[in-house]
Amino acid sequence: MSNLSRRSFLKGAAAVSLAAAASGVLAGCSVSDIPGLTGGVTVVGAKTGAFVIKAEGEGEDEVITVAVTDAQNYEYFTNLLVKAHITNGLAEDELSVVETKTSSGYEIEPSVKLLGEEEVEAGMAEENAVKCDAIAAGKSGDAEFLINTGIKGWQAIELTLTLTHDGTEVEGAEPIVFTFRK
Repeated sequence: MSNLSRRSFLKGAAAVSLAAAASGVLAGCSVSDIPGLTGGVTVVGAKTGAFVIKAEGEGEDEVITVAVTDAQNYEYFTNLLVKAHITNGLAEDELSVVETKTSSGYEIEPSVKLLGEEEVEAGMAEENAVKCDAIAAGKSGDAEFLINTGIKGWQAIELTLTLTHDGTEVEGAEPIVFTFRK
């Protein structure tokens, strides 16, 4: 058996890593390794729609890329910049649409729940405790949600991103759920 050079070894290792990563993407990877985020991605098939996600960044600011494939296999990407700030009793998380390419009529609809210690939904003591704006998937712009942190008994914010088309949830496209912990 001949000795492998360092370069040959690294080439082989890179090829194996690439193959392993590709198989993970096809299987529907978890995003639980993203700092500050827990959750998962469900790939439901190219004919009914699919979500794929990755993140870049450090600390409190994470850039999340959501790639959605619709029934016609038309793929578009939405970059959401998630920034967490606590000011005057309000946690402000901005979802900024950095770049989008899409068929018309699609939106990514965010919704938020406050979770208590037992991972159950915390009671909303005040009106307008959670405010969400839809993220138009065909336009650039900003959407944000505000959470009133003065409400007692919550430990985490659960953010759900749902793909809609002309105001209706896309059949078979499972929502993506993230949890931001205190």
